[in-house]
Amino acid sequence: MLTWQERQDLAPQLAVARDKLEKFERQTLNRRVIERLRSTRPFHPFLLLRSLSLFSTIVFGVAAIGVMLVSLIERDFAVIVSRLEAAAVIPLPIALAMLAVCGLLFALCAHLALLVLGRSAPLLPHEARQHQRLVSDVKRLEATMAVQARLTPAPADPRVQTHPY
Repeated sequence: MLTWQERQDLAPQLAVARDKLEKFERQTLNRRVIERLRSTRPFHPFLLLRSLSLFSTIVFGVAAIGVMLVSLIERDFAVIVSRLEAAAVIPLPIALAMLAVCGLLFALCAHLALLVLGRSAPLLPHEARQHQRLVSDVKRLEATMAVQARLTPAPADPRVQTHPY
């Protein structure tokens, strides 16, 4: 049976254990959250959407720069681009750059959706072990304090002394 002082020492230990568990649950890195989702569903639509939109961003960005550079070097290509620009409202390099920016924004939206979905995905094996260890520490300390509270004898009733006068 623990003494009163030892029981008082359990309270700070329990507070520290609860803080560690709460910190673990709050401090999940975004990369781990996406790894959780990727480990359970590798072909999730948002994973594919993010990859495709990042790929399209690169393609449209390179195309915008390429059109500008090739138009400076190749005269026949510059004539073709000028005809396309005459038919369109905005110049071709600007249109391609706008498509690249839209692809980047779309990738950002898909990434944010992945973060939200990944938080509800099952924990990775090493995370699950660490989480279980923290939960068991908290439950062990709570159980120890509950048992000790029941086993501690109640203080004796004060004796009332009457003086005969």
